[in-house]
Amino acid sequence: MSSEIVEDRIHLLDLAREGALVGRTVRGVKAPRASLPAVDLDSAIVEGGTLEGADLGRAILMRTVLRQVDWRAILLEGALLDATILTDGDLTEANLRGAQLRRVSFTSVRMMNSDLRGARLANCTLQGCDATGVKAAEAVIIKSAFHSKGGGSLMRAKLGGATLVEVDLEGANLYGADLSRALLIRCNLRGANLSSATLVGTRMIACDTMGADLTDTST
Repeated sequence: MSSEIVEDRIHLLDLAREGALVGRTVRGVKAPRASLPAVDLDSAIVEGGTLEGADLGRAILMRTVLRQVDWRAILLEGALLDATILTDGDLTEANLRGAQLRRVSFTSVRMMNSDLRGARLANCTLQGCDATGVKAAEAVIIKSAFHSKGGGSLMRAKLGGATLVEVDLEGANLYGADLSRALLIRCNLRGANLSSATLVGTRMIACDTMGADLTDTST
């Protein structure tokens, strides 16, 4: 593990090829559309900069800290995120299809139209995240929480065929969301806004929907 700070694109790409980014601090690097497949960012700190449209497919982000990063449209398909912390970043239209997310903390992260189809999330927390239009069909979400305070939104989220187990969605804005064929087990939907949501074929087992707005839902 090195204390050397990485601050330019060439240095970043060289260290990635050498597998030497573990534990590094990457600060303010602008490397849009960079090719970094299967990069190992274990225990790394990434601050500022942009990797917009970069290829980080199958990347390893364990104990990684991401602050104010621009990762719009980034490819993280099949990536592993474990005990990762993301704060004040932008993952708009990011591709996380089939990714594994464990104990990941998202705070004030923009995730509009991000793609989590087939992803698996366990023990994750999203605080004040705008995930409007997120695509999470067939995803499996376990013991995770979405806190709407601070501007969080799941409006028009696409959760068709997803499985949610013990997920806390209290007060969540799920206006117009697609939950068709989804399976929800012991989820907290108290006070959630489900107006205009699609609930065709949705199964809810031991879920708490007290105070939820179910106006104009399709069932």
